[in-house]
Amino acid sequence: MLLQPLLDHVSLQALPILVIGVILAAITIYNALLSPLRSFPGPTLCALSPFPQLYHGLAGDRHVWLHTLHQKYGAHVRIAPNFISVNTVTGLHDIYGHGKKIRKSDFYSAFPAIKGVWNTHNAIDKGVHGRKRRVLSQAFSDNALKGMEEVMLLHVRQLCSILGGKGEDGKGGKGGSWNMANWFSYLSYDVMGELCFGKSYDMLVDGARRGVIGLVDRAAFRHYVCGLWLPLDTWHLDQLFIRRLTRDRWSFIMNSRIEATARAKARSDLGHEAKKDFFHYLLNAKDPESGSGLSTPELWGEANVLMIAGSDTTSTELTATIFYLVRNRAALEKVTREVREHFSDVEEIVSGAKLNELSYLKCCIDEAMRLAPAVPGALPRTVTQGGAEVDGVFLPEGTEVGTPCYSIQRHPSYFPSPNTFIPERWIEDSAIPLPSEPVEWRVTKEEVEFARKAFCPFSIGPRGCIGKGMALMEMRLTLARLLFLFEFEHVGDGVGEDGAGDLKTVDHFTSQKTGPNVRVRRRGT
Repeated sequence: MLLQPLLDHVSLQALPILVIGVILAAITIYNALLSPLRSFPGPTLCALSPFPQLYHGLAGDRHVWLHTLHQKYGAHVRIAPNFISVNTVTGLHDIYGHGKKIRKSDFYSAFPAIKGVWNTHNAIDKGVHGRKRRVLSQAFSDNALKGMEEVMLLHVRQLCSILGGKGEDGKGGKGGSWNMANWFSYLSYDVMGELCFGKSYDMLVDGARRGVIGLVDRAAFRHYVCGLWLPLDTWHLDQLFIRRLTRDRWSFIMNSRIEATARAKARSDLGHEAKKDFFHYLLNAKDPESGSGLSTPELWGEANVLMIAGSDTTSTELTATIFYLVRNRAALEKVTREVREHFSDVEEIVSGAKLNELSYLKCCIDEAMRLAPAVPGALPRTVTQGGAEVDGVFLPEGTEVGTPCYSIQRHPSYFPSPNTFIPERWIEDSAIPLPSEPVEWRVTKEEVEFARKAFCPFSIGPRGCIGKGMALMEMRLTLARLLFLFEFEHVGDGVGEDGAGDLKTVDHFTSQKTGPNVRVRRRGT
């Protein structure tokens, strides 16, 4: 036996360490020399270990790291021993599109609050997801959203009233300064609290419950980190290495569970008088195929994901739109003029055809979502049995793969001058001067269509965001009313801005942000 001389000199106490060392060495040799993914470019350490990706997940800059890797190594990058990041339009649609031999990755097994109880977001099994989505989709129909509009408007009116007063810097309505990231977060959490639990958190008017925002972020962050290295979840190592994060995540889960249980009881007591919010549909909707509804644990799971997905994401895109508009005066003046010429009174601004006619406002929102997507990373997927071809490259069964939203939406092949806020890029036949070009860029129909194929702030395909319509509705209502009532001005203090002049976002699966500080004054003052 070749190992016998070595084993003769190893104590029983040291034997487990030796075995672990041999296993790790074998894994390293396999990843470097024998893996079917060995030919893909990328940093050597990423091919050997999952820890570089985990490091950037903990640092909150995984989205920027992925973008840097693609700029250096090209369209296909090996970012972990078993993960290929693909930064092309074809890859995006091959990975996330309909009818593909690719499923959600085991990354999402770190997300459920109760093991084995999946929600619409984290369900890996396609059949389980299909049943839940059919139930939840009834809460996001056009009629259902129209019925929830008054809840949104109630809180948008509150925000408008507050911004018309003294700013956070103590100055009055003729130029007070406000940290818009904070106030958009308060707005979106108040809206989602009322739609999910039947009562507002009242964050806009009372700071006592604003700590919930931090808990939601911590919950998403814990899920994200544990998903990037599953032993943190499956071996309960999170309780050792990220104990505070895990504790805060559990506080959020328990808070949502208490709220959901109370909401279910209140709805039962009110009977037919209860309003048609999310809980109305979650409690009463049945899967049209199976006839089944949601169990109580499933109800808790959906409440968790609705609070995170419906608040963090919307507030990020509202913040991003204001951030880029106040730094681009021509765009701000153009969209303000569009809103004010379209409506004669702020109370005319409601969802519907007239609001949807604000085409330049839509372009400004889209451009902000392009530069600062609410979920900026590469959402992990796994190749299923038999392998699959992704962007012309065969990937074997079990390979994890994803397209980084932040990076593909800054790809120069799909978005000329990719780091510049240009709402007109979404308008066919627009004439756009580019600093690097001798003649202006005349946007063609084909270029707009190609850009749309690379645009994925809500993801795409069967697992795309079910709440997209609600988020866009809230964004349009809020921004149109604010632009109608107020003048906005860049303070210029750099708060919320990264070194390149973009909105600084931290990747905790959903994006976290601070700022911008914006000077706000009532129209005509």
